[in-house]
Amino acid sequence: MAYAYDNRARRIEALLDMHSADALLLSSLSDIRWACGFTGSSGLLLLVSGSSVFVTDGRYATQAAEEVFVDDIVIADNELIGVLPEALNKFSILRLLIQSDHLTLERVEKLELLSPSVTQVPGSGLLRELRARKDAEEISQIQAALEITESALESALEIVQPGISEYELATELEYRQKRSGAEGASFSTIVAFGSNSALPHARAGNRVLKKGETILIDLGCLVNGYASDLTRTLFFGNPDERFLEVYDVVRRAVAAAEFSACAGQSGSQLDRAGRDVIDKAGFGKDFVHSLGHGVGLDIHEWPRINKRAHENLPLNSVLTIEPGIYLPTEFGVRIEDMIVLESEGSRRLNHTSTELVILK
Repeated sequence: MAYAYDNRARRIEALLDMHSADALLLSSLSDIRWACGFTGSSGLLLLVSGSSVFVTDGRYATQAAEEVFVDDIVIADNELIGVLPEALNKFSILRLLIQSDHLTLERVEKLELLSPSVTQVPGSGLLRELRARKDAEEISQIQAALEITESALESALEIVQPGISEYELATELEYRQKRSGAEGASFSTIVAFGSNSALPHARAGNRVLKKGETILIDLGCLVNGYASDLTRTLFFGNPDERFLEVYDVVRRAVAAAEFSACAGQSGSQLDRAGRDVIDKAGFGKDFVHSLGHGVGLDIHEWPRINKRAHENLPLNSVLTIEPGIYLPTEFGVRIEDMIVLESEGSRRLNHTSTELVILK
């Protein structure tokens, strides 16, 4: 892993020239983890051309020594920002690139007070494109997480029966993922029965399952920090023609988007590939969210896949494809796969089918 982190550091250093800065201060914990391996909850990473300094507090002294790949580790007695001036002076930093979308105003003002000769250069989304281009190891971790998620979903279907609550099933799914080696859930598991499935971000509650109802399940887990994200919509009993029609439309939208997906197209182009299927079927107003999103150390990360996403999608980015149709007071259908973008198309990471599962 040392080589991987060294390579990432060299790629990050290119940002310094782009922003006419002498050093970069990372304050986003997921960016810090990507850049040097730290998995704790308190840290700052200073990157200078050819060198790096990681700052944390005493709680993480041993952990940092074991897992962080940097040139120097500094343990702060109090506020982390308070030890930065010494490092900035050591490297004669005059222009410091900061993550203005993560560094708090309090820390910005304190750094200005402690290092008045240093000009802070604000930047947002600084590492988003670097992190979007996954290496083989990152894709392997996401694949491992997805395999755990798919296995947990498949095995948990054995306990689906009348009277089980959304919360009970959600809890069981999270337990089965952890029992299979996951660090935990990548987000709060969604289980929605019947009309609750028409809520795109439904919360698992006390509603109990009855015959003749839709079951929408959206779950994921973490493996070495990398997330999986999977949605399947099932039916308990005998589905009517209206449900079967909607399910078929959503399934065709998934297939169309995955067939279209490739590196270099824009997020809006990919969104349109799936959305057109739903629009043409007459359910356009019932598809109320984006087609998908990037996934990695964060469950939602760049690139975006929606109507307004005009940036090109990078090679080796991992995305979700998750069109849905939501009919208020009736039911909702969402199907979600994960793909990795390649130069000539995309590769589906899922092993489970998108065919409708009917439970009796």
